[in-house]
Amino acid sequence: MLFTCFEVNGNGFFQMINNRHPAYLFVGLLLLIMSNQIVHADQKRVALVIGNSAYQQFPKLLNPVNDATDMAAKLNGFGFVDAQLLLNASKREIEGAITRFGKKLNNENAVGLFYFAGHGLQVDGNNYLIPIGANITNVADVPYEAVDAGRVLSNMQLADNKLNLMILDACRDNPLPGASRSATRGLARMSAPEGSIILYATSPGKAALDGEPGERNGLFTGKLLEVMSEPGLSVYDVFRRTAQAVHVASKSIQTPYIEGVILGEFSFAEDTSQARLIIKTNPAAARVRILNIRQKYRPEMVLKPGRYQVEVTHPGYHGYLEWIELDNQTTTHTVVLEQLSRTSTATTDQSSQPTEAPTTFTDPYTGIQFVTIQRGCFNMGNDKGDSDEKPVHQVCITRAFDIGKYEVTQGQWRKVMGDHLSGFKGDQLPVERVSWDSVQKFIQMLNQQSGQQYRLPTEAEWEYAARADSQTNYPWGNQITCTDASYDGGKGSVCYYKPRGQYRGTQPVGSYQPNAFGLYDTVGNVWEWVQDWYDESYYDNTLKNDPQGPEEGIYRVLRGGSWSSFASSSRSTYRYSYSPDSNDFTLGFRLAKTR
Repeated sequence: MLFTCFEVNGNGFFQMINNRHPAYLFVGLLLLIMSNQIVHADQKRVALVIGNSAYQQFPKLLNPVNDATDMAAKLNGFGFVDAQLLLNASKREIEGAITRFGKKLNNENAVGLFYFAGHGLQVDGNNYLIPIGANITNVADVPYEAVDAGRVLSNMQLADNKLNLMILDACRDNPLPGASRSATRGLARMSAPEGSIILYATSPGKAALDGEPGERNGLFTGKLLEVMSEPGLSVYDVFRRTAQAVHVASKSIQTPYIEGVILGEFSFAEDTSQARLIIKTNPAAARVRILNIRQKYRPEMVLKPGRYQVEVTHPGYHGYLEWIELDNQTTTHTVVLEQLSRTSTATTDQSSQPTEAPTTFTDPYTGIQFVTIQRGCFNMGNDKGDSDEKPVHQVCITRAFDIGKYEVTQGQWRKVMGDHLSGFKGDQLPVERVSWDSVQKFIQMLNQQSGQQYRLPTEAEWEYAARADSQTNYPWGNQITCTDASYDGGKGSVCYYKPRGQYRGTQPVGSYQPNAFGLYDTVGNVWEWVQDWYDESYYDNTLKNDPQGPEEGIYRVLRGGSWSSFASSSRSTYRYSYSPDSNDFTLGFRLAKTR
């Protein structure tokens, strides 16, 4: 069963919008992540949950009260002890509750969550929540009778807390029957503060399926409530698993997506299980680091179960790097380092040194420089990496191709598109805040203007070119410092990620040393879109020659890390999945062309 919901355009006409969702047509989940600091369970968690069903002028709704009630109960169990629940609330009640909610957020230790289920409208790009008792007969009434959703964002933006979440479960059917003229879809995207994440329950232009008869919650809300209960999952993982569950349950009809990146860590259900990790080394004075956590390693330190990337180094010895699985029991791991031979060097990986000058050419229209990569075979993946980097498998690139020497810059983007919305300004800085979809428009226009056939590299081409015959974590070796790339080097380093206005951000392309193939910034600076759809298990069945990725999927693949990425996610083999219409100030690209 499909419902319809309506937006109001600038001409005063209500336009039909179709979205699919079991009980609610559109769900926008906006996570306002204000810093990269870890959010601990002892912080104050504040929530405002509203569910409106008993409409009189608008069609009555069955599930909002159920969903709001269940959400409030779930949040109480997650430590949102100050969770106010409003059912069938008026405009005055909602606005008063939003004001009180905002005041409670003025504490740096507060975590805020706003949830609304009920009717919603869009007027001239602004989203409105419909209260009970609203008297709306035409477009002019909406700003006076409805609650502007931007009011919630303003309170969050002014608050002195670290993290806020906003869940809108609205726009489910036609609130004003007979008022539509032209067909369009999707509620407006609200402008969120820097560092925010927008998560949607369904892709723009798509409808939402109704739930099965007798079910208490809709498909997306029901799956969200289930996944939220899994201990230790980050907010991003919660949505990602919810999206996958919805996609499967709807038989690929409903495809949730994510916009932005999570710059902090937060879990609804904390994982309280702990264990100790003991690393014994030979020589005993070797340095031990755990690269995927912030804390400094201490003997017998207490950690949550999970995978930890352990690095052991000592002058005069080969370095050691391994992922260690830690469960609920104390784990002791012994590392014996191999001493360097007299002819070895600790800082140079000979396999990554260029053997001949690469062939290059420059696009005459934009000035984009390209390097020719000759055909060849390599081992793709990393058996010590994440699950989607396994198994290591041989891939052969059977045709030479050209790939951008640098990431596409803002100046080059402007020559083709005429404008750009990058967060960091500068013609020589990589363009960012570009989605995979917008990159396709750039390529189409560039090809028309230049007469060339540029494209994005495939994932296999990108890794082949980025690794440049190396078998290490980075093109130059297994270690990385702030002099090697623009990435998050951790507290105390010059490339440490900090709240906006203090961090370094992107750097001019070519600021660091190139790899053996002559490519710059394959590590850090901006994530780079590639052509492929993402499939976590694709490496199990990939083709040997010129793999093109899965035929379909939910997310596209990003490679290379960014200025805000940790060392562990900046590795040459690391794979990151993202919605193709997402854009933020960490996303960029480089071009490729078949020879």
